[in-house]
Amino acid sequence: MKKTNRFIIIGLVFILYLFIGGGCVNAASASIKSNKTTVNVGDTVNITLSYTAAAWDLHVNSSLSTSSTTAYASATEDAKNATFSKSISYKAEKEGTYSINLSGTVSDESDSESYQGKSINQTITVTVKAKQTTTNTNNNSSGTGNNKGNNTTAPSFSSVNQTVYATSEANVRSSYSTSSSIIGSLKQGDSVKRTGVGSNGWSKVTYNGQIAYVSTDLLTTTKPEVKQDDKKDEEKSNKTKILQKIGDKVFNNKTQRERVTIIAIGKMVARAMDIGQRLQEKMDVEVINARFLKPLDDNTIIESIKKTKNVITIEDGTIINGLATAVKEVIVNNNLQGVKIKSYAYPDEFIKHGSVDELEKIYGLDEENIINGVNKS
Repeated sequence: MKKTNRFIIIGLVFILYLFIGGGCVNAASASIKSNKTTVNVGDTVNITLSYTAAAWDLHVNSSLSTSSTTAYASATEDAKNATFSKSISYKAEKEGTYSINLSGTVSDESDSESYQGKSINQTITVTVKAKQTTTNTNNNSSGTGNNKGNNTTAPSFSSVNQTVYATSEANVRSSYSTSSSIIGSLKQGDSVKRTGVGSNGWSKVTYNGQIAYVSTDLLTTTKPEVKQDDKKDEEKSNKTKILQKIGDKVFNNKTQRERVTIIAIGKMVARAMDIGQRLQEKMDVEVINARFLKPLDDNTIIESIKKTKNVITIEDGTIINGLATAVKEVIVNNNLQGVKIKSYAYPDEFIKHGSVDELEKIYGLDEENIINGVNKS
């Protein structure tokens, strides 16, 4: 009996040893955990590395951003198990599913002070989605005014009865959304009747007898004053308009002076515009960009010549079979009587050597020479 009890006691001690002592041997561990499993592009993902060991050699590898590996290798001073926690951050740069892997070994404390390594291999995944954006577009497609988002729920409108004024150019829309159609526009200072103010930043107005909507930020109940300087600028603008570029034509409103049509082609159009600007205080000037010699815009040229009876052509080619010849053919073919024409171009002969500026002065194509010629014509 005593012998049997002895074996029982020895067995219990052995089991207790395995339970307690063996547990210590296997206590070393390591793991990683992410604060988020799904993020948007641009978000930060925080990874927590937790490990318990007396010695460790761990590597955290991520493909979330630029592939990188973070290594931790060390041991406790007393060769006893200890618990540690490390934080690693990654920025999600592109859409997709990415892995974060923990690998390496951790070693437990032992009576012999020699460590048996326990292999660690754990992988977690993080899904990166496209960045969520809130659609905020402008009430004005041209870019003026404050941004108002397109609401997905019906807003509430407070009833009002006001005369309001546009603080700047504003589009008038068929509904309280920038995706709705534009049915008109208001210029700065234009008035409109407002019947409601919405919780979504839109105002309900009566426009040409129908219900319409305008961004509230672009409206004011105070009638804006027109500054004297603005009036002068507007009067000056209407009084002395000079030609637009490329084929457009605009007379200034002076009628007491002479008129002249300047027709140019190629790089000489810019020079013709400069000349027109300088001459506009002395005479009515219309500048036409011929664009092409063939086909020539006969209608525009005829319409202008009938008004001015005075034509200047400017080109950087030879005077034969160029712009000057084409314009003269238009005059003759359409029986335009009493028209004066003066042409500036290179002569149909051997051209001297020199820089462009030098040659233009030699052959009278510089700005000063042309202006003097117009003043004398």
